[in-house]
Amino acid sequence: FPINLGITIEMCAGIVDKNKSRGEIAREEILEEDLEEVDLQVQEVLQVKSYRSGVGTQGSKQIMYYCEVTDDQKKFLGGGTVDEIIDVVEYSVEEAREMVN
Repeated sequence: FPINLGITIEMCAGIVDKNKSRGEIAREEILEEDLEEVDLQVQEVLQVKSYRSGVGTQGSKQIMYYCEVTDDQKKFLGGGTVDEIIDVVEYSVEEAREMVN
């Protein structure tokens, strides 16, 4: 769709396809999608909520995580690929929980 129709808030996401903990996979996805050059430890990635994305046999289990990253931790701005529009949107834990409840 053309950008003039608007944009949505999209969280970085991935699938559990490695022999690693879900926290480690979430950390890797955060770094891959948004912040490749940040020293982010697994214990800094906190699980907020788990939920089903749909009903019946097609609904998959989703797990939402939260982490905080400051500008001081970043080695450079950006993330993702050249053709992506990535803006940082900041929410507190309470705001994130409110959005998914």
